[in-house]
Amino acid sequence: MYLIFKSLTFSLLLCLFTTIRLFAQSNTWVRYKAEGFSVLLPEHPNTMEIYRPSRFNEKNRTGRLFSTYEDRVAYVVLAFENPKHRDPLSRFIDDIEKLNVSAKAERFQKDISGAGFTGKEYSFSRGPTVSGIVRFHLARDHVYILEAIGEDVTKPAVQQFFDSFLLESGGGAANISSPDTDAAGRTRIAEPDEILSTREVTAKARVLLKPEPMYTEAARQAHTKGTIVLRGVFSSTGHFTNVRALTELPHGLTERAIEAASNIRFIPAMKDGRYVSTYIQLEYNFNVY
Repeated sequence: MYLIFKSLTFSLLLCLFTTIRLFAQSNTWVRYKAEGFSVLLPEHPNTMEIYRPSRFNEKNRTGRLFSTYEDRVAYVVLAFENPKHRDPLSRFIDDIEKLNVSAKAERFQKDISGAGFTGKEYSFSRGPTVSGIVRFHLARDHVYILEAIGEDVTKPAVQQFFDSFLLESGGGAANISSPDTDAAGRTRIAEPDEILSTREVTAKARVLLKPEPMYTEAARQAHTKGTIVLRGVFSSTGHFTNVRALTELPHGLTERAIEAASNIRFIPAMKDGRYVSTYIQLEYNFNVY
């Protein structure tokens, strides 16, 4: 009887500790606003412009991508203008695999609704250890796509992310403006102390999100093409840091490549059971079609 009681006490304490840890974690999240929406995120998101493939030659063919990372899960928001429901939600669902943002509308889960929007939720798998959830929100003048992808998308933080989405700024929401500081003005990304080569790790980093950079209009008019090579660090915190260009291209393409690289989200490499930082080299090819 004593052993059973002791076991139950230990289980209750473990559950209480887990609940406190999750509550403390969720309380560190901040509500951010942009493009007519707001959402809770674990850190200040990086952002970049992104194409809508099926509407490449039309007005409003671009949108914005916002991405963050925490605890082996990448959190992504895509915002596209869609005045007066010009395009049906089904078109955006069909487009998702062409956006290079990891998500797939693979398995329908449920219909969703909220104040000012309706939508659908899908789940998907990418290999044996990575899965994701993607939600499509049809609002009056926008379509918003929210995605969580990582090792465990059943954790409470993922549900918090989806449930926190609002078509309004929300009280005290921070603007997504400065990429260098969080809502409290602190530096977002710490420089890694130790950086290893990929040969020194026991498990390599696993990429969750790798968006492609867009052309600038100046580069398109000048028919600029070529390859940009970047070198940097996949840090133990899940951020691409210490970036420098080994080869460059003019007309803002180098800056676009760096912007895209900053939105790469990954599960860091491991050595001896701990996450470590590793050097990485990336290539972005630009061709005019």
